[in-house]
Amino acid sequence: MSEDEAVLRCQEGDREAFHYLVEQYKDLLYGTALLMSRNRALAEEHVQEAFLSAWRGIRGFRRGYPLKPWLVRILVNAVLANRRRSSISTDPLDESTQAGND
Repeated sequence: MSEDEAVLRCQEGDREAFHYLVEQYKDLLYGTALLMSRNRALAEEHVQEAFLSAWRGIRGFRRGYPLKPWLVRILVNAVLANRRRSSISTDPLDESTQAGND
């Protein structure tokens, strides 16, 4: 199956075609996620999140364009969103309580 055919079939809801794309790109996305997160478990989570987002958005993908940069961008966005969530989740009460103990 060609990549274009797989994309077309995915846009029609074919999960097997999406599985084909996952097999084609999982190592690339995992390697990229691992470089960015430096944590294997987080890298795996980011890849899963990226593929889930790709599945949800595949109908909007414009055929004729390369799939690889689209998938990598989805992954990068997932990693960056996770970083933002992690930095926001710091409890401000903890910091003020510790400052008051000085």
